Amino acid sequence: MSLTPAMVRAVVVRLAVAWVGLSLALFVIGPALFEALLPLLKFLVDLMQPELDASLRLVHYGHDGVIEMRPLIVHPIRIGDGFYPPGGVLVERATTELVHQLLPSALYLSALLAWPARRKQEWVGRLALAIPVTTILVLLSTSLFLAGQLELVLVMQREQAGTLSREPWLVTFLIFMESGGRWLLPVLAAVATISGVSALIGGTTAHAQPVATPAPKERIIFPPV
Repeated sequence: MSLTPAMVRAVVVRLAVAWVGLSLALFVIGPALFEALLPLLKFLVDLMQPELDASLRLVHYGHDGVIEMRPLIVHPIRIGDGFYPPGGVLVERATTELVHQLLPSALYLSALLAWPARRKQEWVGRLALAIPVTTILVLLSTSLFLAGQLELVLVMQREQAGTLSREPWLVTFLIFMESGGRWLLPVLAAVATISGVSALIGGTTAHAQPVATPAPKERIIFPPV
């Protein structure tokens, strides 16, 4: 799809409008959304940290929402030679601000709404994928971020004990997210969604048309925002 300067300006304006509108909407429904997802977040964190039992809750400090995790050791974890914190001990809590975890969803959905399409069916396909992809983004980014924070605490303790051999992948992911990954992942997801739906709809349309019938001239379509 070739974009003219006018279309580029339209995409930029629509991206800004969608970003503001979705940010306000997610700010309103975000707390209820995360309250509903807390059991799934706990399941994923426990899956990545099987020695611990994570207790998650959403707390509010003024107008700021914070996802708080209090992990409890249920199986001994080796920190140093002969040093295994026993079960039943609480580990340092991990937290993340709600607005930070809503950012990938706002960016992903804004890109889907701002980028033009060739056919109306593409908008149907994008909307059909928007909810599951957004849920996956929220679950993976939040659970991996919290598990990475907890792993960082264990890494610092192992460094002091002199038993750290290499950087765990959870810490690597945490650094990646804090270094721009929180923006990069939703952009890549949006590119994959838009291009995948376009290719699928385009292939289906081409297959359905008779060979002798010339394809109609394609128009660039923007949905209402």
